[in-house]
Amino acid sequence: MPRIAASRNPELDELVATIGQQLGQALGQAIAAGLMQGIQAAGGGVTAGAARGPGRPAGTKNPSTKVACIVPECGRPGAAKGLCSPHYGKSRRLKMGGGPFTPAQLKTLAADGRAAAGKNGA
Repeated sequence: MPRIAASRNPELDELVATIGQQLGQALGQAIAAGLMQGIQAAGGGVTAGAARGPGRPAGTKNPSTKVACIVPECGRPGAAKGLCSPHYGKSRRLKMGGGPFTPAQLKTLAADGRAAAGKNGA
């Protein structure tokens, strides 16, 4: 923001500076009061990190919620819709929809198409 040149009246400059400081303090107090009212209305127990739980760093998930991929004999941890990341990607490429998956679809996901393509020389 460009700085405004000082006026020729030092008393006026001092008055403007004092009013600016008072306005800033009043605005800060009003914001703080509004925040406190919001916290009290929300139950008062708002603390940073409460959603993740104590002692767990930001961006990490609870490891006990991981389940294995539903594709037979896969064993990788599930990422989305019960599938591991590679099988989820394959289901999207094959346009299988979002599940629930039939046994035939799970068999298709379990099949490794690269092995058959390599034998034919393609």
